[in-house]
Amino acid sequence: MTKFTLSSNVQLSSGAFAMLHWSTVANINPGYSMPLLGFGVYQNYNATPTVLEAFRAGYRHVDSAQAYKNEADVGAAFRASGLKREDVFLSMLSL
Repeated sequence: MTKFTLSSNVQLSSGAFAMLHWSTVANINPGYSMPLLGFGVYQNYNATPTVLEAFRAGYRHVDSAQAYKNEADVGAAFRASGLKREDVFLSMLSL
């Protein structure tokens, strides 16, 4: 089981998160911070504009899957965003 700590003022109630904020992260090993609030990308013919808008809105975690075949679109949105690689967390399900 991976241990993590929250680095923002998140209210906990019965072990559940009562509130998440853009800045809520899990500090994971080895010293990386993963945003707990992620933007989910599903099957989308052209995900680039949607993911780019999510980055503009403040998202820094994108969640997708290899089966959705939108890796190139997510990458294009990242490049167009001008964000630094160390500021974005990408999680992908690989089957």
